Amino acid sequence: MIRWWKSLFAWHAVRSTPVWLYSENAVTGQRMASLRTLGLWSPIDRGWLRDGDIIDGRRGRYVIGTEDEIIYG
Repeated sequence: MIRWWKSLFAWHAVRSTPVWLYSENAVTGQRMASLRTLGLWSPIDRGWLRDGDIIDGRRGRYVIGTEDEIIYG
């Protein structure tokens, strides 16, 4: 339970582009790519993301490796 609570606040930015913000959770090791702006386009670095990582984009939140199923949105 304590690890889960700590993981909620352990996200830190690893790098950013004008369109995407790449973050990693220091506790779980999970990675996430979040959309920063709606007006621009840039390809996402799928090589940096692993199975189980998250893409938070225009059409909702996706998990890599699960056939890009939408979690919500």
